[in-house]
Amino acid sequence: SWKLPDETDSILEYLTRQQKPFSISMNEATQLEATCERDKKSHFIQQAINRNDCNCHSKFLILAAIYRLWKCTSINPLDDLGLGEPTVPSMGNGKRDFWYSDSRVHLDRQSATAMDPSMEPFGLNWGEGKVCKFLPSNNKISLTQGRIPHSRDSPIHARGIPSESKGYLEFEDVAETGNVDVRFPIRFTWQSFLVFANYFELKTSAVDEFKRERDAVAAGKRSNIDPFVFDIFKSIQLIEQYGEKLEQFAYLEATNTSSSLSIELSYVDAKNSSALYALAGRLDWCECENILKCPNGTATSGVGAKGMNDCVSTNEEVIHRISLIPPPPDEIAKPMSTGEGSIDTDSSRLVLKPFETGILTVDLSMLPNNITYNDHYRISIYDGCQPCPLRYKCNASNGHQPKTCFNPPLERQYEFLNGCLKKNRKMVCLRDDGTHEDIQKCYSKTNNSSSARS
Repeated sequence: SWKLPDETDSILEYLTRQQKPFSISMNEATQLEATCERDKKSHFIQQAINRNDCNCHSKFLILAAIYRLWKCTSINPLDDLGLGEPTVPSMGNGKRDFWYSDSRVHLDRQSATAMDPSMEPFGLNWGEGKVCKFLPSNNKISLTQGRIPHSRDSPIHARGIPSESKGYLEFEDVAETGNVDVRFPIRFTWQSFLVFANYFELKTSAVDEFKRERDAVAAGKRSNIDPFVFDIFKSIQLIEQYGEKLEQFAYLEATNTSSSLSIELSYVDAKNSSALYALAGRLDWCECENILKCPNGTATSGVGAKGMNDCVSTNEEVIHRISLIPPPPDEIAKPMSTGEGSIDTDSSRLVLKPFETGILTVDLSMLPNNITYNDHYRISIYDGCQPCPLRYKCNASNGHQPKTCFNPPLERQYEFLNGCLKKNRKMVCLRDDGTHEDIQKCYSKTNNSSSARS
């Protein structure tokens, strides 16, 4: 019997019931696109997120800011990428749009045809043109919708977005003549916030800086590429590869469930305003420099590693440290938190006078059976000194040379220091003699003096 297909039928199920021979061609890659990206990239990204080796929320906010800059100020067509890899060939035309006609969407028809006029008859895809105003939203933060939080809203995840950005909801051209200038502010490196006139200026600077640092890493002069330069460069690569199609992949949606994919944003510009957002799209857009890195304190032994289970302990790094000394009765132990983990505080010291003896009883009955002493944990005594920061490798003082830490590299240590100082920066008020004054009194005196002058 014949039956018309309904909404619950797939094409294959419908044809199977026809009781007659048939042949069909199906694209399995299209059906499994959401769960079967190339090389299971989303799986590795999720693992990197779980071990705090990849901040895809921060990368998304950087991507969204630069994407809006591209939508408003783009004056050049997207790069004419090649067939084998999404890079501009050294000679000739790339023709990637010919072979992958649905791979990206150009800004408008003019920019699409300007990339390669011969491609126009072959189905180039383009959008409706420039947009410089973006609608606010409480339910979603996408590449074209919602206020992008800045560093004061989320010091960890929005550390690359300065408060002067005002959410990147609107760009205003302040150039009197010449090219567009919207004065786009962004954190370009660990140590610098820069302002760019338009997308082309940012792209040129980021590509040049990325290549310079990549060459320095290859020559052994740097240990890694600056994370902010890396994120900006990868965001530009994604825009050039996908154009407006990128809007389908990356976005945040409001949620009531806390997870490794969610962040809480507390908007300091609005009273008592906070919301929980989660990465709702595919994860394979997120470019992580350490996506294939073993968890801290582990490494692969030999070649052929296929996953995190192939990483084994190096027994050379301290990943986490807790004190066995309880705090005084009137104090609560509050371990100091750093970018590398938690460290001991001064309240966890044991002070013994001459001829006194300290006896510690440690109950380890709650540990799993496969946790082995010396392989997974050790008990150490630090006599008259503070231990090195977590994951640091240091040389002890020999009386002539002070204690020095050789890993991570000194450049990276300064990056941690600067990041910690900026994260924990506090407003202070000093009198003429250098002593501290209450902040509120300072504000009060400043306001009173301003009113008197006015």
